[in-house]
Amino acid sequence: MKKLLIVIITVLLLASCQKNREEPAAVVDISQPEIIMPEVQVTPVPDESRTKEAAGTPKPEYGTNAGITVIRTVSFIYGENEDLMLYGAAEYTNSGDCPVTVTSAVFTFSLGGAEVTNEFVPVLSEYDVVLPGQNSYVTLWLPYEGETAANEVTLSVSLKCERTDKTRIELVLDDLYLADNYPGFTTLSGTVRNISDTECSLNLAYAGFYDETGSLIGVWYFTKNATLSGGDEKNFVVHMTGLPSGLSLKTAEIRSAAFGFN
Repeated sequence: MKKLLIVIITVLLLASCQKNREEPAAVVDISQPEIIMPEVQVTPVPDESRTKEAAGTPKPEYGTNAGITVIRTVSFIYGENEDLMLYGAAEYTNSGDCPVTVTSAVFTFSLGGAEVTNEFVPVLSEYDVVLPGQNSYVTLWLPYEGETAANEVTLSVSLKCERTDKTRIELVLDDLYLADNYPGFTTLSGTVRNISDTECSLNLAYAGFYDETGSLIGVWYFTKNATLSGGDEKNFVVHMTGLPSGLSLKTAEIRSAAFGFN
């Protein structure tokens, strides 16, 4: 009986162990909760070079004080007998704070005790927009009917100007070359180039000639029959008469002022 009781207890213990193995322990979820990140608006850093390109080059702000100052003049008389000609030229600078055009010029020549005064509007001056600090020229050829043997001629120049809102079409002269030719004229050759962004169908160019002391000894103006788009350049050759003989030998420097218009 005692043995039977031991057997029964053993069977019951084995059954209990088998039951414990068949029921797995509960699984505890120890994972982190899902974290939702807030949306952040990212502002791109602007490209400075592209910003400047899109904005373009701002136009300078100008004032309202129109003014010009004559800085150099040259004058002489040439020809013979009844074909005498007075020649005068002036270089001036825009001394104001806004673009200007010359509206009138008064040239007074003094020679042999006589005075000759001529008031005129410079050629195509309404298109010669001169910016502050920029230089340009005015020229005059005037037939002289008086009797004089004077070789010395002095010149007084008075210029009037007005403010303008027009845009200057800037041209430049490059590769300038002077050659004295027979009989008695000088040839100027080079290239005229449009450095603006605006096309022009017409143009006017001044060439000023200076000796080794910096004195103005002559000015010539001419036009080139060509349409010039931005960046275009054209060759030119002009024959100049009525300027000092041997001009190429006397000239140490050539300066220019040129503009286009439509």
